[in-house]
Amino acid sequence: MNKTWTSTFLFKIAFGVFVVLLTLINYQALASEKEQNSEFSNPFLPLYPNDSDYQAFNQEIAQRMGIDLDNSCPLKIAVIDSGIDAGADGLQGKIDIYRNYTADGAVKLQKVSKSLGAGLYLDNRRYGLPKTAEAAKYYCGIYDLSAYPYLESTGEYAVLLVRTADGAMVYVDSDGDLDFGDEKEIGLYNETKDYLSLETAKGRINLALTAIAEDNESLQLSSDYLGHGTFIAGLIGAESEEYQGLAKDSRLLIYQIFTQEGQASQENLAKGINAALADGADIINLSLSLPLNLEPGANLLQALENARLQKVPVVAAGGNYGTNNDSISYPAKAEGVLAVGALITKEGYSRGRGINLPEDFIPSYSPRAAEYTDFVIAPACAVSIVPQWFGEKYMFDEGTSVAAATATACAAHTLAQGAERENFAVNFAKAAQSLGYDWCRQGNGLVQAQWTAASEAQIELYQEDGYIRLENKDDEVREVYLTSDQAWLEVPYKVVVEAKSTNYLPVNVKLSSKGSYTALVRTKVGENRLNSTALLYKIERVDNLAETLKAQFDLKAGEVWDYYWQAEKDGEMEIKVSLEKLSWDDKSLPHGRIMVEICAPDGQIVQRSEYFGISFGEEKESEKTFTLNSAAKGLWRISIISSESLPLYNQLESYGWVEISKK
Repeated sequence: MNKTWTSTFLFKIAFGVFVVLLTLINYQALASEKEQNSEFSNPFLPLYPNDSDYQAFNQEIAQRMGIDLDNSCPLKIAVIDSGIDAGADGLQGKIDIYRNYTADGAVKLQKVSKSLGAGLYLDNRRYGLPKTAEAAKYYCGIYDLSAYPYLESTGEYAVLLVRTADGAMVYVDSDGDLDFGDEKEIGLYNETKDYLSLETAKGRINLALTAIAEDNESLQLSSDYLGHGTFIAGLIGAESEEYQGLAKDSRLLIYQIFTQEGQASQENLAKGINAALADGADIINLSLSLPLNLEPGANLLQALENARLQKVPVVAAGGNYGTNNDSISYPAKAEGVLAVGALITKEGYSRGRGINLPEDFIPSYSPRAAEYTDFVIAPACAVSIVPQWFGEKYMFDEGTSVAAATATACAAHTLAQGAERENFAVNFAKAAQSLGYDWCRQGNGLVQAQWTAASEAQIELYQEDGYIRLENKDDEVREVYLTSDQAWLEVPYKVVVEAKSTNYLPVNVKLSSKGSYTALVRTKVGENRLNSTALLYKIERVDNLAETLKAQFDLKAGEVWDYYWQAEKDGEMEIKVSLEKLSWDDKSLPHGRIMVEICAPDGQIVQRSEYFGISFGEEKESEKTFTLNSAAKGLWRISIISSESLPLYNQLESYGWVEISKK
């Protein structure tokens, strides 16, 4: 997935030449050069799961989102990612469309002449021919496994394209006996659903023929050379005796934009979105994100706008850029796109990593929202299918990529119930279940499959000192039900508002500690209809840094604690973070294991520590000191992140203090 993406973004400038093959309703792109523009990446480093009851993983995820796995979900779900293993268990027969916009799997061809007898020569080797029409033309090339280092193989396979007046036939000398006559013909995947299996040093690779150039100079044998796309597609729509994806009976539309190195371009992402729309996708999954603060290009924005205008929901990973303010990245940040953050469930961690957490948590890498957006969280750790060349059937992974996939499945179930497509992302987000976290970290909350229709009533909310102003712009009397997703903000439960009227509703703020807080105030018109508006109630009660400030933290495994303070002017600051020392006999041990991130008033992280505290190593640090020279005035934040691995050290919480001094 895209966890721990903190490396500096690199531009690889190169040119890709694509040959377009027109098919029944759309085009198929084929790269004839190996290099192409790379603008964002998607590494994939899955783990071996701790539990082999794969059905239980998804049953738990489905239960958290209100999905009934027995319900049919016959929608076309587009997965724009690193491709797919067409022969993987649970995915055979599930894939309707496979289009590849990368150069991976491209085979260059040269025209060859038929020799005496049923044979031809390629690289001074004579190959036997299949029985074909006399008027056929022959084109040959080599599919070289050594071009894909993950496969750890050096095998080369001769490829034959036979072109006749009736069309094209492709054969691969899969057994290396220099004879195409004993090989099965491979058809274009989108027409025949054929695929070819080859053995590699690591395991079987399954190849789909996704394109043949009209000039016969190249063809493309596509597969998932990274693994991420197969994982995401399997989590959404796989179905076998051992494993069931979250959206039963869905049909998968696959668009390959990531190379084997995990690189992709905005241009190919835009192509994938537009192709999915042309292919009739009901919903589009984007388990990917651009680098933080990278603005999207015009073509990508237009593709996302096309989806919005055609009322096709787009669900995107918010990105794993974590503690920075406003760290949701594009395309999740675009208008009309459902942005998804991560929720780690204790059941998922127990099954996946063997870590028994005391409770669920939102991981520190999950993005933060600065403004009101269509932002939700979804279960972000799961087991799914990986390509057969991995040598394994199922592996475990976590991140906002996984969360986007689980949210996509949840949204698909909601659409299958007959949910309105107009403003779907807005209304789907509004129906999410708050888990009590601050808005910036959970958005509307955990996605839910139960559909609640939106009201057409014109009810608007505004925050004023000590009040919420409620305006009814309708010509009808309305019963409005209000709820707050935070215990510290109490709002009236039910209000009857006259037509064309304004009400001032008193609120009760009960905050025992200082900081920056947000609460989402939701409304229903009548008992069952969501209003089209909600209020993000904000309040700040922070300390001014005069000389010294001190605050205490007490965190369970995986939790994050934020402390805010106001710097009145530029200057130097020193921040000391200390863990309590647990002592017995003549020994001492830090109380927990933490990471520290310090965020400046502009919302960016300016200092970060590695995890310290209890560990298996010799050094068990109990404190760290940070010096900020010429620190800008404004609202600062420090985030203390308690390690999710604490139970491995026989501890369940991190306890200590933060001291901030003006120098």
